[in-house]
Amino acid sequence: MGKIFLNLIFLVAPLYFSAQVTLSNPYSFYGIGELSNSSDPIQRALGGSSFAYSDSTMVNYYNAASHASLVKGNPLLSISLNGRYAQETEGAVKNTSQFFTLEHLYFAVPFANRLGIAFGLSPYSKRGYNFSSYSIVGGDSLKFNYEGKGNSTKAFVALSANIVKKENLKIAVGSNLGYLFGQTSNSKTSAFVGESSGGVFIHTDRLKSFHYDLSASVFYRLNKLNSFQFSAYYDPSQKLNARTSESLYYFETNKDGTNSTSIVSTTESSEKVISAPALKLGLNYTQTFHRISRKNREFNSNLHYVLEYQKTIYSDYRQEFNSTVLKPYSSDFSRYSLGIQYTPNTDYYNNATTVSFWNRMIYRVGAYSTVLPYQFGGVNYKQFGTTFGIGIPLVMDYSFSSINIGVDLGKRTNTATGAINGNYIGLNVGVILSPMRGDKWFRKVKLD
Repeated sequence: MGKIFLNLIFLVAPLYFSAQVTLSNPYSFYGIGELSNSSDPIQRALGGSSFAYSDSTMVNYYNAASHASLVKGNPLLSISLNGRYAQETEGAVKNTSQFFTLEHLYFAVPFANRLGIAFGLSPYSKRGYNFSSYSIVGGDSLKFNYEGKGNSTKAFVALSANIVKKENLKIAVGSNLGYLFGQTSNSKTSAFVGESSGGVFIHTDRLKSFHYDLSASVFYRLNKLNSFQFSAYYDPSQKLNARTSESLYYFETNKDGTNSTSIVSTTESSEKVISAPALKLGLNYTQTFHRISRKNREFNSNLHYVLEYQKTIYSDYRQEFNSTVLKPYSSDFSRYSLGIQYTPNTDYYNNATTVSFWNRMIYRVGAYSTVLPYQFGGVNYKQFGTTFGIGIPLVMDYSFSSINIGVDLGKRTNTATGAINGNYIGLNVGVILSPMRGDKWFRKVKLD
């Protein structure tokens, strides 16, 4: 099992760096792209939440405080793939797009009695769009093509500690300490229709900066059957270091179909990105109950009710370079997420061989409502969706390994005339690997 861990890390890490994140969102033009709300398949199925739910069988990036509560001697490797198929409409014009990419790579290790550590790669921002427009100039048709692409990533180390650890009460704190890197670009190409020459303007932002966030959680057991966990996450406004460049090119298509490109002008300078502060609050209420199956087998089951609220103050975001200050957002981001998880058999690790496949699975459903920081015609875009998913434990000698699937059905709307509206279906697939009972990772060996 240990060899599988190492082989997956060395195999997946290069794919993460080479993967090109693609979107179909022209409003990712703003800032350094659309900031990621990275969710694994478990959170994605629970209303697209990102940190409110956590337990000892998963790695929760945003809730770094949860790493100290993982089972000692059971490190977890989490890998997730994310894809989306979308259809946008603007009046009578329709467009479809799709992408599938590696979402995250996390590795968490609990140690000592109260501490935990994790490290990995997580998306920070992403940009992706491609569309065209036309205008008439002096009787000729001038075509403009707009394209945005790129992404930035956070390589992080997460530290976690239980400052209070009692049977009925746990209070934990944590932080993700990381380095942001990567680039996003916007380009505009103009040429007269039928002509073989034109111009290209490209604006690029390259992040190279330290970044941190803070999290805390409080777990309280009311009695043997009921408990709740309250979690909070805060990403303060930070001054991020970056480089920006603006280049103007002239291109001409040769008779053999190749393009000749020459630089007209180019500038490059340092840049300060003042990030938007973000706050997340989450509540996870757990109800445990006893049930009898159709075959008269007795199980302990539970229900998790997950509620999460997010707020990002995009109106505080700005970019500073060459005595220029850009404040691209005129409103803020907010999101409500609600999810329910049903576990038919909470003790499936101990009686896997005598329990049916359906009683070993975990079932999830949820919904969300979002106000986006993008406006058209003075009206904010809104996003609504429903989610569902399953967890399939890979019960191998008391291993916490599992396969998880989350599906997201949603729409992005704006009531202003001429706005781009769209529907989409998202798919998030992930695997969590944990050592089996016979493995000796991070455990002290005693000799008789």
